[in-house]
This record gives sequence, C-alpha cells and structure tokens, in this order.
Amino acid sequence: MKLKKFIPCAVISFFLVFIFIGISTLFTVRHSIDYSPADKIIRENDFSSKVHAQLQEYFEHRYSVTGIPADVYMKSVTKTWVSEAIYYTAKHNFRSLSSNQTFQIKTKDDCFIWFDRLDQDIADYANSLDVEKGEAFDIALAKITDDAHREIIKQTDVFRFNVLRSHGVMGQLEKGLKKIDITFCTVALFILSGILAFVLLKLNRGSKLNTLYWCGISLMISAVIVLIPCIYLNATNYFDSFVISQPQVYTAFTTYMYGVVNFAIVTELIIMTVGFAMLIGYGFANLRHST
Repeated sequence: MKLKKFIPCAVISFFLVFIFIGISTLFTVRHSIDYSPADKIIRENDFSSKVHAQLQEYFEHRYSVTGIPADVYMKSVTKTWVSEAIYYTAKHNFRSLSSNQTFQIKTKDDCFIWFDRLDQDIADYANSLDVEKGEAFDIALAKITDDAHREIIKQTDVFRFNVLRSHGVMGQLEKGLKKIDITFCTVALFILSGILAFVLLKLNRGSKLNTLYWCGISLMISAVIVLIPCIYLNATNYFDSFVISQPQVYTAFTTYMYGVVNFAIVTELIIMTVGFAMLIGYGFANLRHST
C-alpha cells in the first residue's frame, strides 16, 4: 500500500478504535442502569432475611432509648414486607437512572404504605403505657416513628442509593444521563463508523479488501484496550477489597460491579471475534487472490 493511502487509512482506523470503544461503553452503561441485573442479584441472594435480622437487632438496641420493645416494631416489619421494600427501592432507583425521572421514597407509596400499620402498632403500645400524655409525649412518639422509618428505608436500600443521593452522586448521574441520550449516541456512533468505513472503501478502490483489514484491526484494538482493565479487575478480585460492614450491601455492591465488568468482557469478546473474523476473511481472500 502506498504511503499516501496508508496514512489516511491509519488515521481513520485510529478514530474507529475510539468510536468502537464508545459504542461498547454505551452498551455497558445501558446494561448497568437497567433494573434487570439488580433484580437478578436480589432474587439470587437472601437479602430479606439479613435485613430483617439487622432491623431486629437495631430495634432491640433502641429499646433502652425508646422504651418500645423490638417485637412491637417487628410485628409489622415482616420478612415479606422487607423483601417487597428491597425490590421496590431498587426498582424505582434504577428506573430513575434509565428513565431520567428522579425518585424519592414516599412512605405512602406501594409497600411503604405499611408504615401506617407500624405507626399504629407503636402508638398503641405507647398509649398503653402508664405515662403522662401531652405535647412532649406526642413529639417523642413522632421522633420514634420517624427514626424507625429512616432505619427501615436505609436497611432495605441494599444498593445504598440514598447514601449516593445524599452525597450528590445520584444527582450528578441523573443529570449526566439526562444530557446524554444513550440510544441516540449509540446510533450516531454506528452511523459515524459506517461513514468512516465507506471512506476507507473509497480510499482502497483498487483493493477493497483492505477495508476489511483496517476495520478488523480497529475492532481488535478497541476490544483489547477495554479488555485489559476488565480482566485485571476480575483476576485481582478488585471489588472484594472494599470494606462494607453490612453483608447484604457488600454482596449487592460486589455482585453488581462484577456483573458490569463481565458484561463488558462479553461485549468486547464479541467485538474481538468480529474483528478477528474480518482479518481471517481478509487473509483468505488475499491468499486466494495471490494463487
């Protein structure tokens, strides 16, 4: 290949590498903000039992402060409700990312309507006590129920979206995803890659098979660039080193992150296979042409 053709082909191939990286990254982002992987993680792990046990322990420790026995709380906070609350929180938070709609937990929504039952149980027990009723009593009772609500919402949020939201991370993610239309950007990059491939075809009018070579090389290089850090993360069990005290949060976080990495690896292996097939096709075609 002459130098005057080689240089523009190499430049286009260089840009194609980053376009293919962009496409695969958008595919991975789309997958990672979808609720389906989170739903699978929740179904495959017994989060409800762990959260239920932690809430039981929390309310037992709070007895010395509130004077309300743990059994009063746990009468309403059943494993079934905890399970529904975990699904509800995860589903709506992931959908807030994928649908660009900000989600805030409201105690009257869906499974959290059960807070009414909890509040009633606490109020019934408190009213049965031989203590002076009045404004101070009402304020203390309101604080007890609010604290219970906050702890339940915190514990059932196994992906810790509320923590991310309180630190502004969720807000930044939601703003970023609102500005970036993933589907539009993916289609635009596909079109751009098609245009560059067409330019390569025109540059190689005398030997159109060279287009297969350049596109194949670009696909292979883009896949390797992404695969190297992904394989490193898996090989070193990178996310296992994160220190998270709650076992359900640790499991949810690590399983989710490894799931994202594995999806990226599969995506890049598919891209690499396509690139390799192009290079094989180019090699066979050239061999046939030379004979």
